Amino acid sequence: MEFSTLGGWIATRASGMKRATYGNIEDMLIRVRVATPSGTMEENMLGGAVHDRVSTGMSLASMVLGSEGCLGVITSAVLRIHRIGIARHESVVFPGV
Repeated sequence: MEFSTLGGWIATRASGMKRATYGNIEDMLIRVRVATPSGTMEENMLGGAVHDRVSTGMSLASMVLGSEGCLGVITSAVLRIHRIGIARHESVVFPGV
């Protein structure tokens, strides 16, 4: 994927083939900063999932996820990461004929 970017994943609310293992992008997003025509906005989710139910108003992250860039440009994001498992591969080499 030559032009795949983190901002693009967030703006399109991307889910890939590994979502069963790692979750969707909204499950990994911790903090997002967006540059808009009226200034920069930033929201820190403080460990909560973006799609949690809250009664404290609209969430910037909820609006930005899937906005396709209509609200502004995502300039910074912090995500949860997962450890990568270590794969061990072995092979057997036979003498040529």
